Amino acid sequence: MSSDAAPADAAALLERLLATPAASAPTHAGDGRLYFLHDAEGSAQVWEIPAGGGAPRPRTRHRDAVSHVAGLPDGGAVFGRDGAGDERVQLHHLPPEGEARALTEAPEVIHGWGAVSPDGQRIAYTANARDPAHTDAWVMDLATGQARCVAEVEGPHELPAWAPEGDALLLATAPRTFESSLDRVALADGARTPSPRMRATGATKCRAARPVAAASGC
Repeated sequence: MSSDAAPADAAALLERLLATPAASAPTHAGDGRLYFLHDAEGSAQVWEIPAGGGAPRPRTRHRDAVSHVAGLPDGGAVFGRDGAGDERVQLHHLPPEGEARALTEAPEVIHGWGAVSPDGQRIAYTANARDPAHTDAWVMDLATGQARCVAEVEGPHELPAWAPEGDALLLATAPRTFESSLDRVALADGARTPSPRMRATGATKCRAARPVAAASGC
């Protein structure tokens, strides 16, 4: 084997690996169908596998890549995508059948995905509309499109979960290290209190991965 053969083989292998379509971020909708991101057509788009099985089909075909997708109880989904890689993600609602519609149309704002409410009627997300450096907590009604800021924060934050009753959100500081704070934000007045786990331990920071709300509260 010549000295040039090994680099050539490695380059060919790398090219094949990079050309292999990838599927990621699977999420079930309430009717059993499975949504996921798939880049078979060049950029990550929303694909769907029917609840009863069958061939997957693309549900979006945009020039820009989709950043996330979350299934809804009615069989639809919410997804986000930016414009030409600018990272200013806008949110969209995908019905069980038909075309998606924009939920946010503020190209200067970065929207961070949060979670779907327990009843499937609302979504929580972050947005830096007030100040580019601060990602406030927002809630939107999917049927009407009405949105409101429920808590102003300082710095980057995430909204990983709703309270089971749908009356509060779990707010997490986006970790600059491995540690973050977890607060319960009441939707009625925006009051922030440490989550029960944080109160029980007396900690101000914790290492949390994919936190969820238990029936006893956030």
